[in-house]
Amino acid sequence: MPAAAVRILVVGTSAASTESTLQGLARSGWESHSVKAIREADTVLRTIRFQLTLASEKLPDGTGYDLAWLVSQQTGNLFIAVPLSETCLWLPAVENGVRSLGERALNPLTLKTEAESILRACDTAMVAAESARSRRKNFPGEVLRAESLQCRAAAQITAAERFGRQASGRFKHGEDLVPREGSAADEPLLVMAGKAPSHSSRLLRGSVVPDLGSLGKRWRGL
Repeated sequence: MPAAAVRILVVGTSAASTESTLQGLARSGWESHSVKAIREADTVLRTIRFQLTLASEKLPDGTGYDLAWLVSQQTGNLFIAVPLSETCLWLPAVENGVRSLGERALNPLTLKTEAESILRACDTAMVAAESARSRRKNFPGEVLRAESLQCRAAAQITAAERFGRQASGRFKHGEDLVPREGSAADEPLLVMAGKAPSHSSRLLRGSVVPDLGSLGKRWRGL
């Protein structure tokens, strides 16, 4: 049986009612592994994490309570079986990693219900963890795509800012924002803008100068 299918560790000799409970849990898909003593249980618990440990109160090399520290370190659940005349009483010693000995007691029927609740919650948590791992496998690619888009956006912003700074610097120093060596058709624009007053003669050379006086006479005549 693969270790991943084992959810329950049984330590010590099980009563008939415990065996019945374990069989019912196995039919629901929760298998168990049995050992006889504390030393074996300690070795197994350090190798495999069990969600539920069922231990007899008295064992060949100690008591079931000796497992409380190790089970609590694994955030597990430890129930101790105290034998009675015809059945046993189960004492929750550790619940979800927290020691709870003395807070309550369970009979064999209640133990089955409690065990099912614990194991079902553990399975749900395992499914959620597996789903989270699957999402993380795809996350690095998403990060690279996001970083690529961010780099492109940053490059565009940097280029725009650099162009803005250059344009601002040229404006402050009285420089043209267009190339200085333009065509002759561009010169009137520069003259009108006051950028090249020394070349005004070139603008008027060869051009027809309007007769402002005659225009005034015609206007007064109207």
